[in-house]
Amino acid sequence: MARILGLDIDTHAVRAVLVRSSFGRVEPLRYLEAPIVVGEEPAPPAPPDPAPGPQGGPGVPPATPDAPPAGAFGAPEGSGTAPGFGATQDFGTPAQGPETPGGPATPLAGEQPLGPMGGPPPPPPEAQRAPRLDLEGAGLADALEPEEAPQSEPDGEPTEAPVDDLTPEERARRRAIEAIVAQISPPPDQVVAGLDGKEASLRILELPAGVAKKAGKLAEVLPFQLDDLVPFDIEETVVDHQVIGSDGPTVRVLATAVPKTTVAHRLRELKAVGVDPLMLPVGAAALDGLAPLTPTLAEGGPFLIVEVEETNTELCILEDGICTYARSMAMGEEELVDPRKKLQVIGAFKRSLGAYRASGGRPIERAFLCGDGVRQAGSLGPFLSENVLDGVPLESLPMPEAEGASEFDRPRFARAAGLAGHAVIKGKRIDLRKGEFAKRRSMGLLRTHGRMLAICAAAIFLSFVFATWARWSVLGDEQEELRDRLAAVTEELFDEETRSAEQARELLEGGTNVIDPLPTMTAFDVLDAVTKAIPPEITHDTRRLDIEIDDIAREGRFELQGTVASIAERDTIVAKLEEHECFTEVDPGPTSPGPGNEGLNYRLEVQIQCPNDEPLTPDDERGGRRRGRS
Repeated sequence: MARILGLDIDTHAVRAVLVRSSFGRVEPLRYLEAPIVVGEEPAPPAPPDPAPGPQGGPGVPPATPDAPPAGAFGAPEGSGTAPGFGATQDFGTPAQGPETPGGPATPLAGEQPLGPMGGPPPPPPEAQRAPRLDLEGAGLADALEPEEAPQSEPDGEPTEAPVDDLTPEERARRRAIEAIVAQISPPPDQVVAGLDGKEASLRILELPAGVAKKAGKLAEVLPFQLDDLVPFDIEETVVDHQVIGSDGPTVRVLATAVPKTTVAHRLRELKAVGVDPLMLPVGAAALDGLAPLTPTLAEGGPFLIVEVEETNTELCILEDGICTYARSMAMGEEELVDPRKKLQVIGAFKRSLGAYRASGGRPIERAFLCGDGVRQAGSLGPFLSENVLDGVPLESLPMPEAEGASEFDRPRFARAAGLAGHAVIKGKRIDLRKGEFAKRRSMGLLRTHGRMLAICAAAIFLSFVFATWARWSVLGDEQEELRDRLAAVTEELFDEETRSAEQARELLEGGTNVIDPLPTMTAFDVLDAVTKAIPPEITHDTRRLDIEIDDIAREGRFELQGTVASIAERDTIVAKLEEHECFTEVDPGPTSPGPGNEGLNYRLEVQIQCPNDEPLTPDDERGGRRRGRS
């Protein structure tokens, strides 16, 4: 479970949406807003009186070299520095210090200013004042490089610029961000900030599909494709993209290019109040992060989202929760409702939507209004629906309920909600935190949630142990049941009970001392032996074959009577029978002439006793019986 803050910094207000993400579900917790008011700044400290007052009387002693000026960057705690303006604060933890109605506290007359913990004032360190930032360089590394020795924070990064180096607008914006940050405790796990679409160039490009299949190839090709399309040097920009569709041999991408100085300025501005954003989406492309919070936008489309702010209007078209078209128009809330600019507004919208349709886009199914423009929904909705959207009604964007905003005001937080949703949506999205601006990986998140992770790991381990024990117990019961069945089967088949699979296999393969109850020579074996003993060239008529075998004594006899052509053929049969190892004694017996004095009748008696057959004992008997005549 993670708490994510979406931070939308506009020209006149800073809006934020705090959400909670758990297993793919996103739930808004709070809507926050702070106005950006230029000119409302803390009063500067009163200049010291050049002549000290009389002893014990009123007056302010002149500044001494040992005391840094109140309100200066890096002044000690309690010196009156406005929270967040003189030093970098932790997220949501503004500095505390005594103040007077007219400004920071000053020492009483005749008192010597004290240093921290009541000790002597520290010597004025040269590094307490941060270097001036030069944002005209090529990137963050150049922008944050001072002319002299840099002052570094514990993490090794240069400190932000002192308040004196900021414009009134920047100071007002910083105060608004600090006001938002101070309201969130404990700090969120992740922060996602963004840039306005007017500070970037968004383009839809069609590229060969083979380029998209190669990892990293799109990132290499895009700068060359955008070089002639953007109004600034492509070498000094951050370029990123997201795939929005494919059509056979081509792939369509939404690409953006933003000057590096713009990205560096926004990151520096956030870092000054202790915010290190996870991602930095841009313009209307950030609105596809609304899909996890607004189920209406997650599937189907195309849906048009019109975000109207004070100085600009963002258009975003979503299809199946993905931004497939984005454009920023330099006309704000006042221009859109100004009757004198009616034709100009209609033309701008029709050109934008015409470009979308010309690129293969489908007709708009639904249209939603958000941003400050919801205050003009009564007039702006019917106007755009009739003149631009071909009758499609322009509805207020439905936003989930949470603390801090009414149902009417919630659509004004659409951009901030979309930024928060960007942290949980799957797939590649536009993010300007790449290259030299990539977020440094740290163990901060693990440290923050170390205890929770340890508890979860312990619960998982215990669950694994219990599941293993339960499975082992079930297998043990099954094994015992199978052993009982094996013992019963071996007792029935082999007259020997065994619960071992190895011993059962030996019994099955005959590798035991169990005596086979059947003799080696059965009646069928005798018949087979007699048949083989008569050569094929001898014509033999069998008149009688009587076989007797005792299964218990494992011995027997047979009598053969037949007719052959001569006495020599009978002797041949006798000789063949005597060769068999189980025929122990062959008695030729008498002969007589055959019928009609043709051939010779003979009779043989043969004793059967195979070498390895031993008589069965009573324990070995298994249904022994004397087989009948055959």
